[in-house]
Amino acid sequence: MRRVVLSLLMVLTVACGSAPAASRESAATSPIPTTTPSPSPAPTPSPTPTLKPNPTAGPGIYTSLGYGYRVELPTGWRRSACQSTREPGEVPGVETFTNATIEGESGTDTGPASDVVLLRIEDNAGGQTALNWLESGKMGFSVGSKFEQITFDGNPDAARIVTTGGVAVAYVINARFLMYAVSRGLRDPTPASNAAAAALMTSLHILRNAEFAEARATLVSPPTPPTRSAEEVADTLVRGFSQKDTSVLATVASACLSSGLENAGVGFSATSKVLSNMQTAFANGFVATIQARPIEFASGSRVTGATINGTWKDIGQPQRNVKLMMQKTGNTWYWIGVLYLQG
Repeated sequence: MRRVVLSLLMVLTVACGSAPAASRESAATSPIPTTTPSPSPAPTPSPTPTLKPNPTAGPGIYTSLGYGYRVELPTGWRRSACQSTREPGEVPGVETFTNATIEGESGTDTGPASDVVLLRIEDNAGGQTALNWLESGKMGFSVGSKFEQITFDGNPDAARIVTTGGVAVAYVINARFLMYAVSRGLRDPTPASNAAAAALMTSLHILRNAEFAEARATLVSPPTPPTRSAEEVADTLVRGFSQKDTSVLATVASACLSSGLENAGVGFSATSKVLSNMQTAFANGFVATIQARPIEFASGSRVTGATINGTWKDIGQPQRNVKLMMQKTGNTWYWIGVLYLQG
């Protein structure tokens, strides 16, 4: 800096003539002022927002961050992980609400054993109206019921199915280029179950864009499933059955496990109940021998199903050949049940 100042003085001397001696001496000997910069304040980290819980059991409001809707869950009702699409947001998809406890949840291929309200979400890129969608038979036809166009939650593109007694048993709403179809399935209707199912159905609200963005920013999201291959599931099943350890089996099991006879009916029960019964069976001598390979993948361009072979032997029962069924959702494979072979 001093050299720069002296150079500048020399240029001025040449251009303007010689400066007085005192001035030259003063300029040469005066200290060069320096400025010490003030330290910059450390950036203040933005506080992490506290996310609000997203209830899946009533009483409470459940918001689907995958499908963009919310419903009010009555007391005693909950969202069923067992009977709902494992990866919310996948279309077509199903979200099921039930009044069964987690441990008591079960059913067959003819339907669940408890009261349910079902919400189907299907693509509507073709632009069908809600009434057209119903009239095309997407929810079937029944004697003594009729289809009506209605306004639902402020949306004029909606329709419903009404019985001869004037009871609405299903609503269909066209929104967000999707068709939302909510219906009820009551095993033994009572005034209380009718009222609860009707309240849940009519509380359906399809989120507007701003509401959807706010929900995603403020509500706790469900945990992201781990990436898991079919081979990893198969190896875990072999380890769990050989060690007779249901806690190992639970790590790769879906929320419910099914069992069925080849070319016959199938049923499902909560995984916690199935594994509890299986642990008791292990203690009583039950033996399952599972082969991790080969894995038989279902055919098709989008493989989402596979099986591995094994044998099942209960005390006092003949040995049976079985297939353990696996299914892929997103990037995760799950064990979903047992198929008993005929031969």
